Amino acid sequence: MILTFKNNTLRRWVQMLGACVLVATLSACGGGGDDVPGGGGGGGGGGGTTTITPPATNPSSGYTQAGNLNYLVTAPGGSTRTVAATVAYSAPNGTLTLNPGADELIVTTTDAWNNVTWPAGVSGALRADGNAGLVCAEGSGEVGVSHNMVRVTDLTVLSGRSFQFTECTGAGLSTGSEVVTFNANGTATVGTETISAADVTAAFSAAGLTEPGSSNFKLQLYAYTAGGVTQYHIVEVGDEFVGAGQPRYQYVGLFSASTGSASTSSPAVR
Repeated sequence: MILTFKNNTLRRWVQMLGACVLVATLSACGGGGDDVPGGGGGGGGGGGTTTITPPATNPSSGYTQAGNLNYLVTAPGGSTRTVAATVAYSAPNGTLTLNPGADELIVTTTDAWNNVTWPAGVSGALRADGNAGLVCAEGSGEVGVSHNMVRVTDLTVLSGRSFQFTECTGAGLSTGSEVVTFNANGTATVGTETISAADVTAAFSAAGLTEPGSSNFKLQLYAYTAGGVTQYHIVEVGDEFVGAGQPRYQYVGLFSASTGSASTSSPAVR
């Protein structure tokens, strides 16, 4: 299987509310959907740097344009690799083939990516016109962002934006109701709990946020711009202390825009 990741994303924030692993999609607070006005060029408000090498030939802008994509795929433990993909699209029919060849994974749509069909035993979520996503198999998974995503270091773009979590569980893809909102003062709110600005900043640093017990959480912010609209997605890599004598729990996850109520039956939410 191409994409295999075991994730319990941003466990410290979500555990307070009884959730575990997360993929989140982020939008302006109360905006509905994960497309939000932003700066040009994918920078999403500044501090942007391209980090993923595009395909050498026929690069695609996403799953609605035929061509090639390169994904930076992150696995539990933080290891990364590049996974190539091809897109075939003639509206409303489309095919996204990850890792073309003997070990390929093919995702299809017949309604312009409003709904998708995954291979047997696989589930997932596609975000940002297919430029970010989560794939789950056998309770594990990996998260990927394409060459069209731009790494952002300016955290002020998060102010007022909320993230909802989607996770890989033993039953496959699962979207919870918990939401994380980033505030203008640099803090973040999960339900009635507040995460300090210092902890938020640390989580987005290269070293990540380390807590008592040595659990560590690293977040990376990416922007995707299309048609003058920018949306933001966050990749998380976690290394959690579970208990004395127990193996550490390593996982990855993706934050994307809170849409009010995410649906696992329509995982290709843009």
